[in-house]
Parts: sequence; C-alpha cells; structure tokens
Amino acid sequence: MEVVKRLIYAVSPTGEASERNVVPDIIIYKRMTAENLLAVEIKKSTNQEHSFKDQAKLSAFRDQLSYQNSLFIRFLTGGNNTGIVECHWQ
Repeated sequence: MEVVKRLIYAVSPTGEASERNVVPDIIIYKRMTAENLLAVEIKKSTNQEHSFKDQAKLSAFRDQLSYQNSLFIRFLTGGNNTGIVECHWQ
C-alpha cells in the first residue's frame, strides 16, 4: 500500500520551499507505533538529476515526520561497472 505524505522542501539550492507530495523509495518503521526509523532514496549513476532534491526531501522526513535516520545512495550502473558513487547517512 502506497501512502503519500506531503512535506515542505525546496527542489534546488536557489528554489523556494513549498509543499509537495513525497513517496520515498524505502521506509522502515515499527508497525502500530509512531516510531519512524529510516527513509531511503536511491538513484542510478545514469540519472543526471542532482542529489539536492533527494537530500532536501530526506531532511524533511527527519524534521517534519520525525524519522530517526535517512540514507541517500547513488549506485554506479552501466556496463560491467558496479558500486556506490555517492552515499549520505544522517
């Protein structure tokens, strides 16, 4: 079941913060409690979108929905390449 949350964050460093629908790639929480543990955003290296938007969204999950932690990962993709090219844990 997909639950859409509305959070306030900016999508660029120079952009104005506004309310947006958000659905993280992965969330971890304890059922039947208000304990939100982890929100995760994942990108492939072939996606040229800057990570600022995802970082701002994850910050909003921590600040506005009380998620204890957040993780952003950009995986190296294409050809025989594998690995992680960007990773931020907060």
